[in-house]
Amino acid sequence: MKKSIAILAALIAGISAFAANINKEIENRPDLSDYDTAPFIDIWQNGKMPGAVSAKGDEVFKGEFGKNNQRKGFVIENVSKPQIQFYDVKGAKNAPAILVCPGGAYLGLQYSNEGLRVARFLNSIGVKAFVLKYRVPYKMNERDPVNMDAQRAVKFIRHNASKFGVDPKKIGMMGFSAGGNLTAWMSCNFDKKLYEPTDKIDSESARPDIACLVYPHLLNNGREPHYTPSAEMIVREDTPPSFIVHAQDDGVPLASSLSYVIQLYEKKVPMDVHFFSKGGHGFSVINARDIPADIWTDAFIKWLEYMKFKPKPAK
Repeated sequence: MKKSIAILAALIAGISAFAANINKEIENRPDLSDYDTAPFIDIWQNGKMPGAVSAKGDEVFKGEFGKNNQRKGFVIENVSKPQIQFYDVKGAKNAPAILVCPGGAYLGLQYSNEGLRVARFLNSIGVKAFVLKYRVPYKMNERDPVNMDAQRAVKFIRHNASKFGVDPKKIGMMGFSAGGNLTAWMSCNFDKKLYEPTDKIDSESARPDIACLVYPHLLNNGREPHYTPSAEMIVREDTPPSFIVHAQDDGVPLASSLSYVIQLYEKKVPMDVHFFSKGGHGFSVINARDIPADIWTDAFIKWLEYMKFKPKPAK
């Protein structure tokens, strides 16, 4: 009898712990209200957007729905109108900001998990955030429009820094998976001329002041030797200080990040690198899974403080 009671008690404790983790995860899961209330801003104005548009028709939302038809987690596909969504920190002036680039294999955008959730996290530590809704899908060998959107977004934020309450010298970039690929491309090619200037905004620098790459995709050439970088991912001496996160059990090979880290080392670019044995892919800023990768956001916060990209906590 005592043995049965002990087993039952252990079972109840296990269920309670599982429920606590689930509840914690649900609390951090963005819903439709986030998507609707944070303002969207067109980054190309007056109909001057360069580059091709592969998407046809309206944007497509796919994902999980909850009470009152709220989207709990969703992907956006078929984006033809590039925009940034602004997540402000009330009362913060001349503050640092980070442009967040969701992943999605350049076919769609993992907007809730790697966009809204990340913006919430940044806001919670006092950092303003912009989520980039860039053009997807793109046709093979026609990626320039995506890169144009990233360059334009940084220039747009910098040009309008006073309106956003942002320090124009503290505009970072953060990307996940394909978004990490895009962030790396920007770190290496921020001044590459892809289009003729359309207005005064295009006179601004597109260089991110810092870069965070989380499980970035295809920074290497994908062939032997595995650590040979992609031709578009050649690190320079003025590549911004970088923070890199990747898990050994990720379906995106660790070699992708290693090829980039080796270059950062050779070019003496400041870097903080965090590789984990367990984490998988797509973990975003979730830290309630009891695996090694859970701690990466704590290290990231410390790095932001060191880089003066985050207000230090009051003593």
